[in-house]
Amino acid sequence: MVGNGVSVSMAAKAYRLLRAVLMTAAEEDQIISANPCRIRGAGDEHPEERLVLTVAQVFELAERVGRRPVGNVRKVKNGAYRLRFQRHGEMRTHPEVFHSCADAERALWKMGMDGRADSTQDRRFRPGAAGDLRESAVGGGERAS
Repeated sequence: MVGNGVSVSMAAKAYRLLRAVLMTAAEEDQIISANPCRIRGAGDEHPEERLVLTVAQVFELAERVGRRPVGNVRKVKNGAYRLRFQRHGEMRTHPEVFHSCADAERALWKMGMDGRADSTQDRRFRPGAAGDLRESAVGGGERAS
């Protein structure tokens, strides 16, 4: 399994499941005389420790949530794609022609992250936005005194 692109973790989980099913068949149901799953350590997995974000990285990620570049991708006559983006409030055309829509969109997102294209922030994803919406829905936008 591992040689066919299946991860070590998935192979270990599959082995544990198979061993449990055959254990039930052997001991409780007595369909088979013995459990053939006897490979030591086959059900063990030792995943690498996952990285943990720093506080600064968490704040940077929170700042990026809801941010998107201002622009669009257009298909031109020859089947290629042209990228239009906003820079300093003015729409511009990217000089490169892209072979796929995905390539053009990747370029637009990279330009937005690099600051070469204007970005807009969707405030629905900001902390406290749900509370603000809830408050305005309950109070009708005004606070009672």
